[in-house]
Amino acid sequence: MTANGQLTPVERFDGFYVKREDLACAGNPLMPCGAKVRQYTAMVKAAPANAVVAVGCSRFSAMQIYVAAAAKQFNRAALIVVPAARQRSQATRWAMAQGAEVVEVRPGYPSQCRAILRRLAKERGLAVVRWNAKAAAQDAAAQCANLPPEVRRIVVPTGSGLTAAGVLAGLMQARRFAVVQCVSVSGMVRDAGQIWRLAEKHFGDAPRYLGLPWVEVLPATLPYNEPFFAHLPDDTPLDPFYAAKAYEFVRRQGRTDCLWTVGRRPQTLCQAI
Repeated sequence: MTANGQLTPVERFDGFYVKREDLACAGNPLMPCGAKVRQYTAMVKAAPANAVVAVGCSRFSAMQIYVAAAAKQFNRAALIVVPAARQRSQATRWAMAQGAEVVEVRPGYPSQCRAILRRLAKERGLAVVRWNAKAAAQDAAAQCANLPPEVRRIVVPTGSGLTAAGVLAGLMQARRFAVVQCVSVSGMVRDAGQIWRLAEKHFGDAPRYLGLPWVEVLPATLPYNEPFFAHLPDDTPLDPFYAAKAYEFVRRQGRTDCLWTVGRRPQTLCQAI
């Protein structure tokens, strides 16, 4: 079951498919949309009424956008810990504009940001909306239910690998063959074993059925902090740090490839300046 019980559509373009996760919770171009919005909505609703929405992440991460958006939607406080830098990223500036409290730390290693977030929450006596990785992975797996049978390769923009692990598990649950092509945009995922281990962590040690899903990992052609601007054939903008970087790996002939869009930042952050 997905976080809201609904499947986003799979659309066919000339020679390929797109799983339109960017249509989840869409409607306001000034706000983010997609799977993370859907997932955070479910997590905020399940949390105590006084819980703040919080994250410790890289300064370019879209998670701070999703946290700030969820907090604004539900009238919650938002607390974000990111590495300090001479110039704040667009994502950080957007989160601050929504009213999020941003704490900047040096040197800002991921583990340090998360540790400082935990310390601040404890010192302030804050209840925190916990990011439920297992629920998010299961939500992604459920979205595989309407993939067309002819799809043989699913191109997934990959940060931590959680969405790709969910897609892999969804394919295994359906006992169908497809290649999960992970385009590693952040460098966090370097090999297929990481995706398998994430799937086994959140779904159990599922047997790797002979002839069923295969995982490949390719590095994106640009560093994570450099955006790449692209649109679908219907002029829908793609997230320049995620889906746009995976789009160039989609084979647009034969209708066997499917781009998994995941979601999108506010459209104002998806345009070249």
